[in-house]
Amino acid sequence: MLSDCIKVGDLQNVQNHIFLMLQSKGLKGGGRFGQTTPPLVDFLKDILRRYPEGGQILKELIQNAEDAGATEVRFLYDETQYGTESLWSKDMAPYQGPALYAYNDAVFTPEDWHGIQEIARSRKKDDPLKVGRFGIGFNSVYHITDVPSIFSGDQIGMLDPHQTLFGPHESGQCWNLKDDSKEINDLTDQFAPFVGVFGSTKETFKNGNFPGTFFRFPLRLQPSQLSSNLYDKQKILELFESFRADADTVLLFLKSVQDVSLRVREADGTERLVFRVTASESKALKHERPNSINILGTAVSQYCKGVPSNSLTCVTYHVNIFLEDESVKDAQKTSWLVCNSVGGRGICSELDSLADDLKFVPTIGIAMSLSSNGEEKGAAADFSGRAFCFLPLPPGEESRTGLPVHVSGFFGLTDNRRSIKWRELDQWRDPAALWNELLVANVVPKAYTTLILEAIKRMETEKNSDFPLSSERIYGLWPEKDKVRVPWKPIIEPVFKELLQSAIIYAASNRWIKVEQVCFSEMDESLEYTQSVLNYLQSSGKQIAKVPPNIASAVHLIVSSTKPVKKVTPAVVRQVLRKSGHTGPAGEKLNLLEYVLSDGVYSELIGLELLPLQNGNFIPFSSSVSEQDIIYITSEEYPRSLFPGLEGRLLSDNLKPQVLTALKEAAKSRGRPCTQLQLLTPERFARLIKEVMNTVWPSRDMVVQWYPEKIVSASELFDPEVEVLQNLFYAEEEICFPPNTFTVSSDILHSLRQIGLKNEADLEENDIMRVANNIETLQVDDLNDLLEDSVEPIILVHEDIPMKTAEWLNVPCLSTRLINPENMGFEQSGQREPLTVRIKNILEEYPSVSDIFKELLQNADDANATECNFMIDMRRNMDIRENLLDPGMAVCHGPALWSFNNSVFSDSDFLNITRLGESLKRSEVDKVGKFGLGFNSVYHVTDIPIIMSREFMIMFDPNVNHISKHIRDKSNPGIKINWSKQQKRLRKFPNQFKPFLGVFGCHLPLTVESPYSYDGTLFRLSFRTQQEGKVSEVSSTCYNTADIYTLVDEFSICGHRLIIFTQSVNSMVLKYLKTEEADPGMAQEVVTIKKNVCTSKALLSPVVSVLKEAAKLMKTCSNSSKKLPTETPKSSCILQIVVEEFHHVFRRIADLQSPLFRGPEDDPASFFEMAKSGQMKRPADELPQKTVDSTSWLICSCMDTGDALKFSLQESGQRLGLVPCGGVGVHLSETQEQKWIVKPGCNSIGEVFCYLPLRIKTGLPVHINGCFAVTSNRKEIWKTDTKGRWNTVFMRHVIVKAYLEALCILRDMAINEKEMLKELLQNADDAKATEICFVFDPRHHPVDRIFDEKWAPLQGPALCVYNNQPFTEDDIRGIQNLGKGTKEGNPCKTGQYGIGFNSVYHITDCPSFISGNDILCIFDPHARYAPGATSWSTELGTFHQLFKHLGTEDVISTKQYVEVLSRIFKNSEGKQLDPNEMRTVKRVVSGLFKSLQNDSVKVRNDLENMRDLILYLPSQDGEYVGYLVDAEGGDIYGSYQPTYTYAIIVQEVEREDNENSSFLGKIYQIDIGYNSK
Repeated sequence: MLSDCIKVGDLQNVQNHIFLMLQSKGLKGGGRFGQTTPPLVDFLKDILRRYPEGGQILKELIQNAEDAGATEVRFLYDETQYGTESLWSKDMAPYQGPALYAYNDAVFTPEDWHGIQEIARSRKKDDPLKVGRFGIGFNSVYHITDVPSIFSGDQIGMLDPHQTLFGPHESGQCWNLKDDSKEINDLTDQFAPFVGVFGSTKETFKNGNFPGTFFRFPLRLQPSQLSSNLYDKQKILELFESFRADADTVLLFLKSVQDVSLRVREADGTERLVFRVTASESKALKHERPNSINILGTAVSQYCKGVPSNSLTCVTYHVNIFLEDESVKDAQKTSWLVCNSVGGRGICSELDSLADDLKFVPTIGIAMSLSSNGEEKGAAADFSGRAFCFLPLPPGEESRTGLPVHVSGFFGLTDNRRSIKWRELDQWRDPAALWNELLVANVVPKAYTTLILEAIKRMETEKNSDFPLSSERIYGLWPEKDKVRVPWKPIIEPVFKELLQSAIIYAASNRWIKVEQVCFSEMDESLEYTQSVLNYLQSSGKQIAKVPPNIASAVHLIVSSTKPVKKVTPAVVRQVLRKSGHTGPAGEKLNLLEYVLSDGVYSELIGLELLPLQNGNFIPFSSSVSEQDIIYITSEEYPRSLFPGLEGRLLSDNLKPQVLTALKEAAKSRGRPCTQLQLLTPERFARLIKEVMNTVWPSRDMVVQWYPEKIVSASELFDPEVEVLQNLFYAEEEICFPPNTFTVSSDILHSLRQIGLKNEADLEENDIMRVANNIETLQVDDLNDLLEDSVEPIILVHEDIPMKTAEWLNVPCLSTRLINPENMGFEQSGQREPLTVRIKNILEEYPSVSDIFKELLQNADDANATECNFMIDMRRNMDIRENLLDPGMAVCHGPALWSFNNSVFSDSDFLNITRLGESLKRSEVDKVGKFGLGFNSVYHVTDIPIIMSREFMIMFDPNVNHISKHIRDKSNPGIKINWSKQQKRLRKFPNQFKPFLGVFGCHLPLTVESPYSYDGTLFRLSFRTQQEGKVSEVSSTCYNTADIYTLVDEFSICGHRLIIFTQSVNSMVLKYLKTEEADPGMAQEVVTIKKNVCTSKALLSPVVSVLKEAAKLMKTCSNSSKKLPTETPKSSCILQIVVEEFHHVFRRIADLQSPLFRGPEDDPASFFEMAKSGQMKRPADELPQKTVDSTSWLICSCMDTGDALKFSLQESGQRLGLVPCGGVGVHLSETQEQKWIVKPGCNSIGEVFCYLPLRIKTGLPVHINGCFAVTSNRKEIWKTDTKGRWNTVFMRHVIVKAYLEALCILRDMAINEKEMLKELLQNADDAKATEICFVFDPRHHPVDRIFDEKWAPLQGPALCVYNNQPFTEDDIRGIQNLGKGTKEGNPCKTGQYGIGFNSVYHITDCPSFISGNDILCIFDPHARYAPGATSWSTELGTFHQLFKHLGTEDVISTKQYVEVLSRIFKNSEGKQLDPNEMRTVKRVVSGLFKSLQNDSVKVRNDLENMRDLILYLPSQDGEYVGYLVDAEGGDIYGSYQPTYTYAIIVQEVEREDNENSSFLGKIYQIDIGYNSK
C-alpha cells in the first residue's frame, strides 16, 4: 500500500513489476466525460419494438429496390437445409437451414454497401430521390433473422449484430468474389445457399460478378438476445398473406419496380408461385407511362438543383395491375389512372426552405380506379382512399383519407413509418408535420383537379377502350366534405374552385359544359312529368344536367357565394314557355302544366298556352274577365253532361286531381281573378244553362239519357261477404248483392245487415232451384250448340274415366270430332315437301339463330310494314295447358318468341309461306326476301310456328306430333283457322288462344261473338323444349336461358345495321316478358331501334324508294323495245338511327342461368328458383339503366340503266331476280355548327348489305348495299358463274355510281369554294411550306402536242396553286385515298387530303399537280380526259382502297400484291399497257418485290396456297432479275432480257428441269416492260 503523495517514478529502482489500481473517490474537476451508445443489440431491439412486423417488412425491401432503380423484386421462401461441414465456424451451422430470400435486379453501389452498415442514419437522406431509410427500414428484417446476408455485384456480406460469429466486436464479414475466391472455394457449404437461386451459379462465382442483388434471411429458430420471435414456414406464409392485403396497390406509385412475386421452394427443390403482382401499360398507350416518368424525373432534378418555376408539373398515365394467385385460376386485373405532380420551386417559399432542410421533394401522386365495382376484387371494389408514401401505409384508420382516390406523397412519416405526421400539440413545431400540411395544401389540389379533368378528356376520346369511363364514375371522384378526414379537408375548396373553372358538368346533351351554362335539375325522376319538362327545356336550347348530391353541394359551396346557381324551377319553365311556346302533344302539355302549377304562383300563368279545354284544345291563360273568355270548372254538383255543346267553354275534366286542385286555386278570386278560370256557382250555372238552351240546343238534335235506378229493400238482397253465397250466385252478383257503392264500407254493410240483409240461413227453395235451372240450361245449351250439326251422334265418356284409359280404348278427343278441319273452315295449309328432312337441310344452310330476326324483318319490309317488333315471352302458362285443340299442344304452350309487323298477309303471302325453297317474290323485283327459305330459319327455335294475320291463323307442325289429330295428310302438315267463321267453336278451347291475348294488340274474341280481323301479322314461335327436342326430326336443339340471351345479344350487336337500308321498316323493338308477369302489356323494352330522316341543304334529290322506281322502269323496259331512259332513279337522305339498350333487363335475362324448360312432371313452383334467389341478392340490377347510341348516315341509292340493267333484263337475270339498284352508307357526325361531316375514325367500318347485314367486311370506309347475288344462306356473295359476273358488274356500275354520288354530296355539304382555298392553304402548311401562291391563269394553251385530243378542253383558263415544299411519297399516297388521307395518324397535321383536297372538284373535273422533278399526277374521276384512264385503271390508281375487300391492311402482304397483279392481268388480257397504266403497275410490283426481298419466310406463309409465279423486275444495270415465287420462298432465278417495252405479260411457262433447281411443272411468268436507256 502506497501513501497518497508518493511518485510512481521513485519506485522504479525497486527490482519488481509495478501494478497500479487507481480508485477514485469522486471527481474533483477535469477528466473524460460523455454519453456512450448502447450495445448494437440493444439499439436494434429498440427499433424492432417500434417498427411493425408483417407485410411492411416486404414493403421496405421493395422500397430499397425501387430506390436502386430495380424493375423486378422476387421473394423466395427456401426450405432447403444446406451442408454444415465447411463453414466459417461451427457457430454458423444454425443459419444453413430455411431462409427468406429477397431479390431485385439492381446492383449495390459503394454507397449502398456503406449505408447498410450505418444503422440509424440513412444515406438516402442526402439524396431526395431515395425514399427508403436504409438504416431503420432495412433493420426491420431482424424480426425474422439474426444473421442477414447480402449478395450483390462482386461481394457477399453477412451481418452479425450479436458480434459473436466473426470475432470480438466484429458485427459482420464481407467477401470479394475475386479477391477472396480461395476462401470461398474452401468454404463450399458456407456459400452453397448463394448458388442455384435467382440465376446465381458456380459460373457466377468464377466470373466474379452477380448482375443483381439478393438478401438471405435465415429464419430465427432459437430465441436470441436480439429477439425471442421465432419463425417457421407457417409464419412466413402469414407474412406473405399480410402483404397480399394491399398487394394490388403496391406498384401503383412506383416508377421503377414493375413486378413483385412471392414464391416457395420446398425441401425437395420444387418451386411454386404463391402470388405475383405486375404493372403494365395497355398496348395502345405503351409509351404514356415511360414518357410521364421521364418528365417527372426532369422536374424533380430541376427542383433539387434550385431551378425556379412557379408552376406544377403534372403528368397522367394509365396503368394496369395484374394479380396472379396460386389459389385463383385467372389473373385479376385492376386498371388505374394515375396523376403524378412535382411542385415548382417558387409556388411556396416555406415549402422550399423545408425541402432543403429535410432533403424532401414536393411530389404528389393521385390514382383513381378504372375497374368496375364488383367486377374486380382488391382495392377497386368497395373503394376506400388510402395514403401512400410511394408504398401503401399499413392498413388501418390512420392511413384512410376519406377521399375517393389514393394519394401518395413524399410525406414525413412517424419513426415507425406507420403513419403521416400531422401538427398536433406535442409536435406543433415539428418541421416534417408542417411540411406535410404545406404539401397537402399547395400540391394536392392541382394534381387532384388534373386527374379529374384528364378523366373527362379520356371519357370523350377513349369510349371504346377497355376501361370505359362514365360521368357517374367521374362524379364519384369529387371529394365529399363529410367523408374526408380532418388532415385532408384543406384540399376540398381549392379542388372545387379549380374544377369549376372548367367544363365539368355532364349535361343531358351528352356534353361536358361549364357550371355557368348549366341549368341543374333537382326534379324527382319518379314523377310522371319530370321527363317531359326536361326534354322540353333541352329542346328549347337549355343545357340541363342532373348531378349527384355531392356535386350539387360542391357547386353550391363555391358558386352560390358569388351568383345564384341556375336550377330547373317552374318559374324557369314558364319563362321558356313564354319565349318559345310549346308545339308538342297534349300529354306533354299536361305534364308541363302540372309542373308550372306546382309552386302556386298562378299570376305567372298568363300567356301560357297550356289551359286544357273539354274539346281537347289548349288556349292561353289570360286575366280577362269578359263573359265570352271565361272558362268554367265543372264539378259533381254541376257535371259537364249538363252543358252539351259548350266543350270549348269548359275546363277538361280528364285531369289529375292535383292539377284540378291547383287550377281551382287559380280560379279563386283574390280581389281581381288572376286567370279566366271560374268555379261554377248557382248564378253562373243558371247563366250557362241559359246559354245552352238559347244557343246550342235549337241548332242540334240532343238526346239526354236518363237512367232511373230500381229501388229495392235490403231484405231482398244477400250478404256479399259470405263465401257460400258468392259461389252460389256466381255471375248473378248484380241482382243478388247490394251495388258496390254500398259494399266498400264495413259500416254501411253493418247497417244493411241491421235492416234485413240476408245470409245463407235465409236461402229459400226457389233460390236454389233458380241456380240449378241456370246450370242445366248452360250445360244443355253448350252441348247442343256443339253437337247440333254433327252427322252422327256423339256420346260423351263419363268424366270419371281417366284420359289414358279413354285413349287406350281408342276413344277420340272431343276436339277432334268437333274441330273437324273440313267442316269448320280449316284449310289443310302446310309446307309441301318431305318436310322434316328438307327443313333440317335448310337449317344447316342457315346456321345462325340470329337469322330469325333478319328474315322476319325482311318479310316485314317486303310487306311495306313500318314497324317490326319482337318479344321474348317467358310465361309458362302452366294453368292453361288443358282444354287445348290437341293434347300435343301442351308441350309448346310455354316460353316463346313473338314477332309482329304492322302489315297484313296477302293471299299470295299465305301461299308463298307454304312453298319450301320457292318464292313468288322472285317476279317482284322490289321484294328482297324469299319466304320459302328465309322463313324456315324459325325452325331453329320452334317445332310449331303459329301465324296470325287478318282473320286467319296458321299452325305448321312438320313433325306431325302437336296437332296430329287435325292433320289427315302428313305431306301437308298444317291447319288454317278462320276466325270470322268458327268463333263459337273455337271459344270452347279458350286456353289454346289465351297466350295471344294482349300481345301486340291481339284481342281474339274468346268471350263474345264479334267479327274479328287482326290488323298486322303476328308470329308465335314457342321455344323448343327438351321434351320436343328428343323426338323432333327438324332439330334437336332445345332452348335454355343462355341461348335466349344469345338471341338478345345478337339483336343488340346488329343494332343500327338492321334497319339502315330497310325500305319501309323504321322502327324495331325487342321486349322481354318476365315469367311471373301475366299481362303482355307489362313487357319491358330491352332494345329499341328507331330511324328518322334528317334535313340537309346539300340533298336535292327527293327521298324515294329506288327499288320501287326500278321495278316500274324494268317492267316498262321488258314489255317494250323503248330506248333506255337517261334519267335514272336516285335518292339521297340523311338518317338518324337511335338504338336504346335497357341494361337492367339485359342483366336479368343474362342472370337466369337455370335450365329454361323442365319435364312436365316438375313442380312449376320451383321453376327459376335459383334465378329468383339470385335476383334478390342484387336489387341494384333492377334499377333502370339504359344507353342511347345515336348514329347518323348519308344513304345514297341509285339505279344503273347501263350494263347492269341490261344484265338484269337478260333471261338469266330475270330468272335470278336481279335488280340494278344499290347504295352506300356513309357514317356522319354533326358539328357544333350543325354541319354534317364524315365521322372520323371510320376508315374500315364497311360491310356488305343485301338490304340486311350480311356481316361481310369490305375494309371500305362506307357500307355498300344492293341486290347482290348471295349464297343461299346469305353468308357470302357469289364469286363464280353468272351470279359472280353479276356481282362484278353490279359493283362496277351501281356501287361506284352511288359512291360517287355520296362523294359529291359530301363535297357540297363539307366545303364551299371559299373554303377550298383554306384547305389548300392547310395542306401547304402541313407540308411545312413557307410560301403559297394562288394564280389565275386566263390563257388558252396550244392543243397540237398533247396526250390525246380528249385533253383539249383542259388547256383553257385555270387556277394554279404553288407552294415551296415538294410532295412526299406519303402525300402522293394520301391524296389518292378518297376521304382518308395519311394525316390521321399524325396529330401535328390538321388537314385531311382525302376530303379536304377533294374540295377542288367544285371548280374542276380534272385536277393535276407536278412536284419535284419526277412527278406529274392527273386525276380524272370521269375517266374522260387522261390517257388510259379507264374504269379499271382508276381502280388501280386507288388500289389501296378498292382492293381492300381482298383483306388488305395498310401493310400489304405478298399474297395480296400477287392477287392485285392477277386482277391487272385479267383486265389487260395480255395487251400492251400505256405509260399511265404502266406507272401504276410498277408501283404495285415494286411493292411486291420489296415484300419478297424483305422476308422470304413470310412469303412462304403468304403463298402457301397460291400457284407459282416468276416475277421479273429490272435491276440497276437494266437487266431483269427473275424471282420464282412458290411455296419454297423467293429464289433468284437468273437474268432475263426484256421482250416488251412498257408492257406486262403474265403467261404460263415450263419449269426448267436442271440439277440446281427443285422446281418442276408449270409456273406463271410476269414480264414488266422497262426501257433502261
